[in-house]
Formats: sequence, structure tokens, C-alpha cells
Amino acid sequence: MIQNHNLSEKVINLLESNHQILQENSQLKEKVSSFQLLMAEMLIPMRNVDGSSSNNDRNMNHLRGETSTRKFHVLGVLKSKVL
Repeated sequence: MIQNHNLSEKVINLLESNHQILQENSQLKEKVSSFQLLMAEMLIPMRNVDGSSSNNDRNMNHLRGETSTRKFHVLGVLKSKVL
């Protein structure tokens, strides 16, 4: 009986740790997305001076779209948890 209780406690602790790790991972992904967007925005003036824009424009637009999509998804999740 005591062994079952100890195992239950360990499982609960593992689940709580896993949940915390997943939350931290999500926060890190958001920070990376924000950083990528910032870098893309900083590179635009440099690219315009350079004159090369064909493939870079598509890459920058992809980065912008991806990060804004993630932000809207996260905002939607947060709103649903609050409501």
C-alpha cells in the first residue's frame, strides 16, 4: 500500500515537471519567433541598400506570416483559458 502511494507521488511529480517543461518550451518558442521577426525587420533596410530582394522578400514574408500566426494562436489559447 505504501509503495503504491510512493509511486503515485512520483508519477504526480513527473507530470507536474513535464507540464512545467512544456510551458517553458512554449515560452522559448515564442521568444524565438519574436526574435526572428525582429531580425527580419532589421534586415529589411540592409537588404534595400544592397539591392538584392527577390528570394529574401519571400523569406521575410514567410517569417512574418509564421510569427503573426503563432501570436494569434497563442492569444486565442490564452483567451480561451481566461474565459
